[in-house]
Amino acid sequence: MRATILALTCLLLALPAAALAKTIVGGNGPDRLVGTGNDDLISGRSGDDRISGRGGDDRLYGETGDDTILGGDGKDTIDGDDGDDRLYGNDGDDLIIEERFGDDRIVGGHGKDRIDAGRGNDRVFGGHGDDFIVGGSGVDTIDCGPGEDWVIYNLNSELARMSGCENRIKFESGITARTCGAGGTDEDEALRMTTRGGECFGRGGDDDLEGSGGNDRLDGGPGFDRIFGRFGNDRLYGGDGPDELQGGRGEDVLYGQDGDDYLNGGFDHDRLYGGRGNDILVAVGGGRDFVDCGPGFDRAYVDSSDRVSSDCERVYRSSTAPSPPRRAARGDLGQVACASATGGGREAVIACLESL
Repeated sequence: MRATILALTCLLLALPAAALAKTIVGGNGPDRLVGTGNDDLISGRSGDDRISGRGGDDRLYGETGDDTILGGDGKDTIDGDDGDDRLYGNDGDDLIIEERFGDDRIVGGHGKDRIDAGRGNDRVFGGHGDDFIVGGSGVDTIDCGPGEDWVIYNLNSELARMSGCENRIKFESGITARTCGAGGTDEDEALRMTTRGGECFGRGGDDDLEGSGGNDRLDGGPGFDRIFGRFGNDRLYGGDGPDELQGGRGEDVLYGQDGDDYLNGGFDHDRLYGGRGNDILVAVGGGRDFVDCGPGFDRAYVDSSDRVSSDCERVYRSSTAPSPPRRAARGDLGQVACASATGGGREAVIACLESL
């Protein structure tokens, strides 16, 4: 008997890991299916199943029903398929997919995960690691988590909330963004365009918009907005409210519009239009600029070569200029929608930051 056990033990040790893996198929009811420490194939079929891959590079399929799937260690492939599923990658560089419709909860865990939420109103948590997340259609909530993550959002969908956005977000087609960032806090948030040329429109609230290295159009809309063109030949629109517009490098056009605004063209040949309100317009240290103050009691700080309209109440030709005025506490981040000025379709890459 002892010799038989020793022989069987030697045989098992000699088998490759693939031979020790399991193929497990559930039935038509709610199954509890558990894999091995090797590369398993598990299919829940119909019913509300609970599937655990444990160790190994597993392939786990929920199929129909509201399933809960845990990947465990290893590079797992997890497909919830149909139903309102709970999918957890845990450790390893996992591929997590929801092929069909369902309001799912997806957690990447540790590792460089690829997540496709599919259709439905999903909640996605990237977890630790540099993840690649596709939101899909539906009103999704996405928490990127720590790491350099990519988020792809498309199909003309609506984004409920984005958080943990020290990361990169790409809108492949036109979307409506309810909130981006903390979503209803008093923290200063920002949207930074990182495509070369694009458009961002504030839809209310106090927005921070920062352009790219291309030719951007940034519109703050209503509220106290701060808009920074950075590089490129940009067009900046303050909208209603006391706004701060700074063109940066490039030949920029700044429109303060309504409110007591601060406009600074920056470098190169800029055009500044104050609009209604008591504005401060700065065109110092750049190229040959044009300044139009508009209605209100305005102050213009310009170089000797700049052209200034006759409706500027105070004109200071000087090499120095005032900083933006201190404002009262700002409110919540407003709604922002972004799009690209180049390529087919509406597209943008932005990053949500705690502050500029």
